[in-house]
Amino acid sequence: MEELGAEVVIMGFVGVVEHGYVPGDGVERHEINLVFDAHLADTSVASQEEELEFAWLSLSELPDHDLRPAALKDVLLHRTEATPFWRPWKPASLTQTGTPS
Repeated sequence: MEELGAEVVIMGFVGVVEHGYVPGDGVERHEINLVFDAHLADTSVASQEEELEFAWLSLSELPDHDLRPAALKDVLLHRTEATPFWRPWKPASLTQTGTPS
């Protein structure tokens, strides 16, 4: 357990979700989402990016919200394993062999 100031206490590493998407500018983006279990004393932290919105939710509130990427929401709602998870991105442009189509 690591304390980051009085506002956040990191309880432990939970997993990784890899994701890709193409926004309105048509340029493919790729991201790695690192997931930690944390307890926040102050939930007034705001996003530093206009197009992103922060919402601090309990797992019981998650089904009613549009969390992206969808794979992250899915793994958080259905996680049963005790060890950290990794969900790789599977771009539509790859065939089953993993080579570009």
